[in-house]
Amino acid sequence: MDSNSSFQISSIQTGGDYTVEHELRNMNVPPEGIDDWHLLCACKKRRLGRAVTFNQVQSFAKNTCRLCRAFEQVILAVINGKLPDVFKGPKDAAESTNILNNLIVRPKDQHLNGHERYLDLLIMGKTLNIRLFVDAEDYNNFTVQGHSFDSMYPFEPETCSERGFRRAEKWLRECLRNHKCGQSGPSQVPTRLLDLQGSQVRLFETTGSEGPYACLSHRWGGPEYRRLTSTVTTIQTRMEGISWDTLPKTFQDAVIICRRLKINYLWIDTLCILQYCPSLTATQLVETQNDFARENSAMAKIYQNSYFTISADISTNMDSGIFSPCSPPKCFSVQVDDDNGNKATIYAKGRISHSDTPTDLETRGWTFQEFLLPSRVLHFGHFDITWRCWEVHTCECEFITGRHDGAHTWREALAKAAKPISENIEEASEWWARVVCYYMTRKLSNQRDKLPALSGLAQVYHKRTGDTYLAGLWRRSLLHDLCWYNYWEYQNRGPLLVGRRAEHYRAPSWSWASIDTLNGTTCNFWSSGIHLLHPISPSGTERPVCTLYEAKCELETSDPTGGVCAANIDLGVILIPARITKVVSTNNYRQRFPWTVNAIEDGMQVQECMPDCIMEDDNLKLGDKVFCAPIMEALTEDISQRGCIILKHLQGQKYQRVGFCVLEKKNNGSKTEESKQVTSRKSSWKFPDLTDPENAGKISDYALHFDANNCNRIVIV
Repeated sequence: MDSNSSFQISSIQTGGDYTVEHELRNMNVPPEGIDDWHLLCACKKRRLGRAVTFNQVQSFAKNTCRLCRAFEQVILAVINGKLPDVFKGPKDAAESTNILNNLIVRPKDQHLNGHERYLDLLIMGKTLNIRLFVDAEDYNNFTVQGHSFDSMYPFEPETCSERGFRRAEKWLRECLRNHKCGQSGPSQVPTRLLDLQGSQVRLFETTGSEGPYACLSHRWGGPEYRRLTSTVTTIQTRMEGISWDTLPKTFQDAVIICRRLKINYLWIDTLCILQYCPSLTATQLVETQNDFARENSAMAKIYQNSYFTISADISTNMDSGIFSPCSPPKCFSVQVDDDNGNKATIYAKGRISHSDTPTDLETRGWTFQEFLLPSRVLHFGHFDITWRCWEVHTCECEFITGRHDGAHTWREALAKAAKPISENIEEASEWWARVVCYYMTRKLSNQRDKLPALSGLAQVYHKRTGDTYLAGLWRRSLLHDLCWYNYWEYQNRGPLLVGRRAEHYRAPSWSWASIDTLNGTTCNFWSSGIHLLHPISPSGTERPVCTLYEAKCELETSDPTGGVCAANIDLGVILIPARITKVVSTNNYRQRFPWTVNAIEDGMQVQECMPDCIMEDDNLKLGDKVFCAPIMEALTEDISQRGCIILKHLQGQKYQRVGFCVLEKKNNGSKTEESKQVTSRKSSWKFPDLTDPENAGKISDYALHFDANNCNRIVIV
C-alpha cells in the first residue's frame, strides 16, 4: 500500500498555479515503465518527477534512506522557523501539525540528475525554495544516496569577514591567472596615490615605478556630512600624513580591504584630485580647475589600469562605511551520513535575490563610469561580496552566477557594456547609445558635471574609434546621434514625460546633455543598426535627407571630452513649418507630453512628438511657429518616416532645438486588400531597392525630396 493512499489532494492549496495542480494530480501516477512504484522511497519518486508528501519523506527517513532523513531534518527546521526570511513558523503546535500533514515536496528538477540544488516545499499554497549546499571551503566531494550538492559559501555576519576576504583573494587570483581582463603587471599610474604601507596613510606624487593600486567608487554625500578632500591649501598636509581618525569610515574600510588583499596603493578621487573650496583665490581656482581637467581627462586610464576597483555599493556618504551593518539572511546546517560512512554537513538557506532596486551609489552620475571602466570590481553589498570582471560575474550567495529567473536584467546589461567595445563604428555607436540611455537616469549634485562625469567613457570610445567628440555626440555618427529624444517606459507613472533644460549653459540644445530627464524617463535614439551612420533606407541604399557642413565645440578646459562653453552645427535641411499645440489624445502616455505639433504640410502626419522639456524652459507658448527638420528617413514600399528635430528660430540663420518628432507619409497606392493581408501575416516590411530606376520612380509620390543645392542652410546652437 502506498503511504500516500489516504492523502487528500483536494485539501491542498495551490495558489492557482497550474504546474502545481498538475504535479498534485500525478503524484500517485507511476511514470511509464516503473513497476515497483509503491516500494520506491520519497527521494527516488521526487527524482522521477513526482511530488511527495512530508509523511512519505518521514516514513522513509525512519527506515533506510539517508537522503530522506536529511530532507526531513531540513523540512522540520524550516517549519520551526529556522529560516525566518522564508517562513516565520507556526503560531502553535496544532498549526505545525496541520502544516506538516499537508506539506508537499515538489518534484526535483529533471535536468539535475543526481545533483541536489533546491528543496521546493508547497506550504499553505505557497512554494518555498530552499537552497541546499555544502561549504565550499570544507567540501570533500561527498554524496548521500548517490546525490551530490552544490558547493557554496554560508553567509557571514558581515561583509568584512575573514572568509569573505579569502573569497575575494580567490576571485582576484583566478582572474589574474586565467582571464584576459587587462594588465596585471606594471602599468601607467595616476599622478597621485595614497600610500598605505606606513602607520599613517599619506598622499604622494607618483614617479611611475609604484606597484599595483586599487580605486574606490563611493558616495560623497551631501554637504551635511563630513568630507575629506585635498585642496590647494591642504594638499601638503595630506602628503605629510593622514591620521586614522581623520579618515572617514568609507575610506578606512577601503584601506582595510587593500591591506588585507596586499595592495599598497589606493586612488580616491576626493584626495588624489584637487577639489574646489569657497575660500580659493583666483590663482588657486585656476590651479584647481587645471588639475581637475588634467586628471579627469585621464579618468579612463586611472580606472582601467587599476588592479581592481572597490565599489562601496551601500555607501551614502564618506562616513557611512563599506561593510554591511545589516544581518545577512539566515541559513542553518544539518548533519548527515555520507555514502562513505562519514559525518557530513549540508547547509540550507532561502532562495536569495539581490534587490533589483538601484542602490544609492547606482543612482549617481559620477559613479556610472566607475562601474563601467574597471576590468575588475569588488562590490560590497548589503549581505555579501560580488565579483565582476570582463569574463565572470559572481557573488558569495551564487544568486548571480547560473541563475535562470531573468532577474538583474538591467545590471547584467550594464555589466555587458563594461566589456571592451568594438572598433567597428556601427557597433561602437550602438554601445554609446546604450551608455547614454543608462547615464541619463543618473543624478548629479553639480549640474555642470553632465559631460565631465562621462569623460572617461568618451575617452574609451575615442581611443577605440578615433572619432571626434562633440558635446556628447560623435562626428561620424552625428546625424544618428542628433535623433535623440526623451524615452519612457510604459510602467512610468510620472506626470510629465519631458526633461528640464539646464539652468546654466553646459551643452548646445542639439545635445542630450543640455537637458535633465525627469520622472524616470531617459534618453533614446530613433534609429538603430544600419541607420547609425547616415540617412539610409532599410534596404541598404544611401538616401541623404540633409547635409552636414560643419560641427564644432569650444572646450571649457583642456579636456577634449569634458565640458563645453559653446557649440554649433551647420546643416543644410528642409524646414517644414508647424505650430505648437495642445495634446489631444485618449492615449495615456501621449497626454503626459506638454505639447505637440500640427499643421504639417504636404500630406504628412505626426506619428510621434517628444518635446525636450516644458514650454517655459524654451520660452515657448501654444501657437508658436516652429520648424521640423528631417535628419533621417526610414523608407519602405508603403511609407516614409522622417525623424525630425523640432527647431525654434532665434535670429538670422540661428535655431535652437526644442524637441524631436517622427513625421510619416504613406504611399496611398501601395497596397491592395490582398497584399495588406499577406504583409500582415508575414509581419514584415518590404523595402524598395532604390538602385532600381523603376522603384525610384514609384517612391517619388511619398518619399522625401531633398536637394542639397536647394535647401535651407542653418546653424543650430
